[in-house]
Amino acid sequence: MWFETTKVFSSTKLPNLSEGNHNVTIYYGYQEHYRNSPARYLVFAQSTEAFAVVNSNSTNVNTPNSDLNAYTKPEISINSPSGNITTNSTSFPLNFSVNFTRSSVSTALSIYYLLDGKDNTTLFNNGISYIDGSVFTFSNHTISNLSDGIHNVTIQAKAYYLYIGSGSEESTVQITVDTMSPAITDLSIENKTYSGSSIPLKFQTSENTPWIAYNLDNQGNTTIQGNVTLSKLTNGTHSIIIYAYDAAGNSGASQTTFFTVTPSQNPTPISGIGTVIAILAAVVVVGVGVLLFRRHRKASKSESETV
Repeated sequence: MWFETTKVFSSTKLPNLSEGNHNVTIYYGYQEHYRNSPARYLVFAQSTEAFAVVNSNSTNVNTPNSDLNAYTKPEISINSPSGNITTNSTSFPLNFSVNFTRSSVSTALSIYYLLDGKDNTTLFNNGISYIDGSVFTFSNHTISNLSDGIHNVTIQAKAYYLYIGSGSEESTVQITVDTMSPAITDLSIENKTYSGSSIPLKFQTSENTPWIAYNLDNQGNTTIQGNVTLSKLTNGTHSIIIYAYDAAGNSGASQTTFFTVTPSQNPTPISGIGTVIAILAAVVVVGVGVLLFRRHRKASKSESETV
């Protein structure tokens, strides 16, 4: 039997491939045929290649139309901060993870964040051959020295692929930094004396304050929603302080105000039998006054005639 080196070339199109990862294996060998015996295959070599199909069809396998957002887009999960927050701290921990689906055509991955649309900070940037696993967790990075105001932190992940380009994803959280304590002004109660047991309590705050309370005579805080009226105040000296917390957790307090309460100066109305007695007493007083006036006038007239 004679053997000779043979080169075999074949060109074919793989039909009806679904989207996703595939493997194709090429075998090299020959087939033996014997009379009255089943055929036997001898394989000397083989090669397996992995490839991916993206948004393709059976008539356009060699030039697929890329749909990276549906196929290769990384997934970002932000754990801290958890959503848009308001804080009185100028720094906060950045804790997030990126889930990346590796494929045979993956070449590289980069992960970074931007503060207020600038200051690009790279957290990971490497070739796919150096990546161990597909979930990347970042929990030891802190963003600090933030000024008061609104800040946007955007995390971006970008994956690169042979032949089909790149796919990216981003996620943004908003951080509102507020380190200023709320100011309490225009307190209606002053350091003076008030008549009566009820006094209106009015004031202004420099910002929105979800929690407000007053402390009267150091008896503990009483939570209120806004302006109120202090009632059933006893006679004597009192003190009052207004407290408030803003959305960031900053606390503010007014100055301590001392004031005095005295009985009401308005006469108390008299009713029933007391009213009758009071009227009779007034009539008697008026009658006596008229009688004395007439006597005085008569005496003066007599003296005038005598002269």
